[in-house]
Amino acid sequence: MNKKGIVLIAIIFLIIFIAIAIFGVTTFIAQRLWGYNSEQTIERCRSNAKAGVAYAIYQFRANATSYSGTVTIDSTNSATVTTTGGGGGGAAASLIIDATGSVLGGGGNKDITGVTLNNNSASSITLTQFTISCAGGDKKLDQININGSPVWTTDTTIGVTPVTLNMTDVSIPAGATYNINFVRWANNMSGRTITLSFIMSDSSPTNTCTIYPAPVSTCTTSGSLTITSIGKTADPKYYKTVVATYNTSTGKVTAYTATN
Repeated sequence: MNKKGIVLIAIIFLIIFIAIAIFGVTTFIAQRLWGYNSEQTIERCRSNAKAGVAYAIYQFRANATSYSGTVTIDSTNSATVTTTGGGGGGAAASLIIDATGSVLGGGGNKDITGVTLNNNSASSITLTQFTISCAGGDKKLDQININGSPVWTTDTTIGVTPVTLNMTDVSIPAGATYNINFVRWANNMSGRTITLSFIMSDSSPTNTCTIYPAPVSTCTTSGSLTITSIGKTADPKYYKTVVATYNTSTGKVTAYTATN
């Protein structure tokens, strides 16, 4: 074989080697770029999910509501949020029942007075039902007045087993305090222990509070919200989910988990 043939073969092998090398480098770069873009997309999804959690917390703080729905961040980024309440979430967590100054009076010791209701949130809350009990012997409940108006006027016998009754709705503005003018009974209530709680318009119940004899501290409803947020991107289509636990009493997130 002459020298030209050897050189030609060498050139062909060199071309093949260079082509393989270029292909390998190109593949490596493409994979690295794909991996980088994938990591960026995952991080974007997680950021969208975190934004959904933040929005749900904002809605609870501002409006005393448990938010579930879609949070649109922009045309390609969003979060689907589901909020569930446990142990006193919702509007009930905004109501403070203060019976530390309650007294028994009125004609024949039939009226419990000195109880207040404070809305500790940044929006109005609405009371729709109440639950009441009387320990120490059954007694007939005559009337309850709140903020100068009767909210319940139907005579009902109340005993140690709590009874839930409908009432005229009472909306308490943000930051306002309303007086329970009186809880009036048909008989002398000396020696009885009375508990009271409320159910809010979002169906969240407050804790059961002793309103007579006067307790040593105010009655609040602590609890938590579980916020599940699915962060999504439209281009490329991808999603990541986070679950947060929000303490409605302390106003802090106590747990934060990425589930996928």
